[in-house]
Amino acid sequence: MKRCSFKPLKGGLIRSIVYMTIVSFSSSHAACVKAPCDDLIKLQKMLTLKAIDLAFEQLNSGLDDLDTAYADYKESLIEQNKKLERLKTIRAYNSESLKDIAFLLNQNNYLDSNFIDALMQQGEIEMLESDDKIINKGK
Repeated sequence: MKRCSFKPLKGGLIRSIVYMTIVSFSSSHAACVKAPCDDLIKLQKMLTLKAIDLAFEQLNSGLDDLDTAYADYKESLIEQNKKLERLKTIRAYNSESLKDIAFLLNQNNYLDSNFIDALMQQGEIEMLESDDKIINKGK
């Protein structure tokens, strides 16, 4: 007598049937359920708004730092301009003083030259041509 046994066909017919049963059972419950997206959308919106707020805070902080640096730069620039104006005034005064000194030296040289010429004409001094020295003959 032969025993009756069930032999699976090629490709695993029993496995296929069991798999199809499980899939159809689980998908029958899942097909009726709608996944709510509103909470996910609200969460993403909230996260995006927080990221934007953080970026604005960083931007505002950077702008505040920039304003502070600009105010410091402006203050130092005003101070440097004051120093520059004082330096210009001092240089102009020195230039005028040097012009006055040069004028007075020229006048002194002119008077000395006239005095020496007068003494030479009177014969009281004579100038040696070789080394430009003045010799006093007189008293």
